[in-house]
Amino acid sequence: MKDNNNYNVLIVGNKGREYALAQRLQQDERVNALYFCLGNGGTQDLGENLECEHYEHIVELALKKQIHLAIISEEEPLILGLTERLEKAGILVFGASKEAAKLEASKSYMKAFVKECGIKSASYFETNDLKEALSYIQNASFPLVIKALNKNTSIVHHQEEALKILEDAFKQSNEPVIIEPFLEGFELSVTALIANDDFILLPFCQNYKRLLEGDNGVNTGGMGAIAPANFFSNELEEKIKNHIFKPTLEKFQADNTPFKGVLLAEIVIIEEKGVLEPYLLDFSVRFKDIECQTILPLLESSLLDLCLATAKGELHSLELVFSKEFVMSVALVSRNYPTSSSPKQTLYIDPVDEKKGHLILGEVEQDNGVFESSGGRVIFAIGRGKSLLEARNHAYEIAQKVHFEGMFYRKDIGFKVLDLKEYS
Repeated sequence: MKDNNNYNVLIVGNKGREYALAQRLQQDERVNALYFCLGNGGTQDLGENLECEHYEHIVELALKKQIHLAIISEEEPLILGLTERLEKAGILVFGASKEAAKLEASKSYMKAFVKECGIKSASYFETNDLKEALSYIQNASFPLVIKALNKNTSIVHHQEEALKILEDAFKQSNEPVIIEPFLEGFELSVTALIANDDFILLPFCQNYKRLLEGDNGVNTGGMGAIAPANFFSNELEEKIKNHIFKPTLEKFQADNTPFKGVLLAEIVIIEEKGVLEPYLLDFSVRFKDIECQTILPLLESSLLDLCLATAKGELHSLELVFSKEFVMSVALVSRNYPTSSSPKQTLYIDPVDEKKGHLILGEVEQDNGVFESSGGRVIFAIGRGKSLLEARNHAYEIAQKVHFEGMFYRKDIGFKVLDLKEYS
């Protein structure tokens, strides 16, 4: 599909995934210029960070910079309809429509959507009344999953813990709370390119979301990941395609909901009567940091072609080639992540052997060549290898090249599939 046109590309977002996307796009000689709204301290070295006051302003800037392709990887602009505004201005967009974005924006909407599609998922109780919620947990079996304040997901093991989360949630918002049983199994993140009624699965990924070693502590956006997570049969992959993605796209088509971008399904594999079955945990309608940064190094084809084919609705013309290597990512986070903000810290980064992997700059700022942390997940160490163990060794070797006060990272990423005798 490769063409000889030159492209000005706009990436909307300011986290690690935007840096990862830009880092890869920069390697394509057809990319004439890269712009970011808002970008971060790392992306300013890969292109131009633009000051954006509001989403209408992004459209104005896109026209001024003669943008040919926009990639939207932040949730809020998708929810507010930036995809439609840019398309109306004649710009190709790799991003979900406003209607499709509701699948991620509202847990309540997502659960109802999934139920209507007949997709296997946890049973759930939904209420916006504290008394009803308390009555439900008194008779429920633990552990439970509580999805409150629309985006916060907590795994609770006893009533006192659940009570505190529910009381805090109803103090802060009148939004519905969803309570469901915790599903024990092997979790996978499955990312698909979506072009309306067509889709292509990317390599499966396993995201380690809990803060602490051994999958303990609070849930996070991801403390690390491995790819490809190919520890499954072709039969299971077909079930994921046919029982999760196809019903979802069929409903979008029936509802006349356009979608040209990424759909990420968080899935848990459960054994039922000796048969492995995929259950849907959650949907995201965009690249997520950990998954994006872990999958992209495996892509040997052009990322620009991937985005263009998706935005044009021409996935049938796309031929993707992936490396046979393994990739592991490790999030280097600030001291108080994810419960509260941490003071800014100066980053010190030693040279990295690029044959072994690389660094992805996430929540960082830059001033006169000096990097400072500006959020929770500051930098990601990405290791590659011919085996998962080699990728792990390289990722942790690269992690040790970064230094800042309060830096923390899990030392057991990959433990579910590697026989780790001890954390090192």
